[in-house]
Amino acid sequence: MALVPYVELPDMPPSVQPLMQQVPPLNIFKALANSEAVVTGLVELGGALRATGTLDTRLKELIILRVGFQSQATYEVFQHRQVARVLEIAPEKVEALQGSLDAEIFSPLERDVLRLTDALLENVKAPPELLAPVAEALTPGQLVEVLTVIGVYMLTCRVLETLEIDVEDDEIMTTRPTFFAS
Repeated sequence: MALVPYVELPDMPPSVQPLMQQVPPLNIFKALANSEAVVTGLVELGGALRATGTLDTRLKELIILRVGFQSQATYEVFQHRQVARVLEIAPEKVEALQGSLDAEIFSPLERDVLRLTDALLENVKAPPELLAPVAEALTPGQLVEVLTVIGVYMLTCRVLETLEIDVEDDEIMTTRPTFFAS
C-alpha cells in the first residue's frame, strides 16, 4: 500500500486537472498529485522528453527500462514493458535489458548508451571512455536528452519505490498514447 494517498482527478487542484487529463490515470500521477509543484513539473518534463527532441523514442524507452531493471523498480518496469510493447520493441530486447549489455540484440549505439546509463546509475559523473562514444554518435542536444532521461527516470524509480506505489491491476496502455513522439 502506498505511503501517500492517490488523489483522484476531481480532487486535484483545478490548475492541475487539464494537465492530468493528458496522461493515463496511473497511480504514479495520482500519488505525485499530492504536490501540485512536483506533479506539474514532472508531468511537463516527462512529456517534453517523450514527445519532443530528436532522440529516437525507442532508444529513450530502452534507457528507461534499463534504469527500471537496474533500480529494481517493479512499478516502472511494469508500466514501461507496456510502453515497449506499444512502441514495438522486440520482447527479446526488453528481456535482454535485465542481463549483460554484450547481447547481440543491441546495436552498437544502444550498447554504448546503455553502458553509459549503468555508469550513471553508479556514479555522478560518467567515465570519459563511456561518454565519448555516445557523444560522438549523437548531436549535443541528443546527448543532453540521454543524460536527462537517465536522471529523470532514476528520480522516478526512487520516488516510486520509496512511496511504495501500487502497480495497477490492469495494463492501461494498449495503444500508442498521444504523449509519445512518433
